[in-house]
Amino acid sequence: MAKKLALVFGGTRGIGAACVQALAENGFDVAYTYISRAPDAAQAPGARAYRADVAVPAEVAQAFADAQRDFGAPQIVNSGVLVA
Repeated sequence: MAKKLALVFGGTRGIGAACVQALAENGFDVAYTYISRAPDAAQAPGARAYRADVAVPAEVAQAFADAQRDFGAPQIVNSGVLVA
């Protein structure tokens, strides 16, 4: 059975990073975004970073397309706020 995918916008710091970690710990593959600097390494096993500025619709669309290409369709989309 394939893992579910969560897509977290703003997943490199603070609450967003905590969301990435919590989702990964709970069995999700996690695609997450950054704006200015790529993370040195994945924050959690099964996590992958993509560059996207949420103020630019084309970059948001590209993040969805890239995550779907690499993992499949996301089941959760998150903007740095932890969902239960």
